[in-house]
Amino acid sequence: MRQLMENAVKYEHDPIVRLENAPRFLEVTVRESQEKRLVVVHIVNHGGGFEQPTEDPVNLKAIRVSLKMLHPFHSAHTVVRKVRLPVRLREGYASVSVPEVDVYEAVVFEY
Repeated sequence: MRQLMENAVKYEHDPIVRLENAPRFLEVTVRESQEKRLVVVHIVNHGGGFEQPTEDPVNLKAIRVSLKMLHPFHSAHTVVRKVRLPVRLREGYASVSVPEVDVYEAVVFEY
């Protein structure tokens, strides 16, 4: 049933965020600050258990985050690890590879 719903949503709409090399237990939230000219993609890793994700988190590597081109994004960086990320533009999305996600990470796309 889950796959059926995912396919229906993908068919009807282009998602604002696409994740690759990512498990289903990630929670993603997108926030924009027009004043600061940035969009932040928050990633919460529930891989250590939904109720207590921080107890024993599953460390994730090389998660590809692709954000729909709402603006002409020119740079991106992570908040927790403070890593500059090269932005690749492909298929109407700004795409970055997040090197590592423990419990939480955020990617800031600047325009």
